[in-house]
Amino acid sequence: LLPESYVWREFSHRPDWRALLGPAEGALLPPRRWLIKRAVHRGKGVSLATTAELLNASSDARALLALHPDAVVQRYVDAAFLVGGRKLSLRLYSLLTCSRPLRVYLYTEGFALFATDEYESDSTERLAILTNAAVNKRGVGPA
Repeated sequence: LLPESYVWREFSHRPDWRALLGPAEGALLPPRRWLIKRAVHRGKGVSLATTAELLNASSDARALLALHPDAVVQRYVDAAFLVGGRKLSLRLYSLLTCSRPLRVYLYTEGFALFATDEYESDSTERLAILTNAAVNKRGVGPA
């Protein structure tokens, strides 16, 4: 699963960038959410924004992107993989050695990262939506 991802500096100069973000909000559509990922380690550079916030030139999200134009804007995947009600991501490593014929080696020792808190699709809580180990190692989640 690879969500839409764009480098803001390049994306915001495309003539069709507003259309690519999708509809802001509507009575029939839930707001589409986007992760803003800055080049800061340990999950500190990750924030959440709606399409409406990205379209609004005076929003906090746009101010953040003006300061960090090399940030990645990535569509948030609402239909998350869950185990025990918690979001997870898999970290798998592979090596592509040839494209024709396709030859890919998968390292056998990947690992899973879990969020501390239980996931709900409309949540904005960092401990429920981020699976970053540095964010969740001090998480206090339920016992």
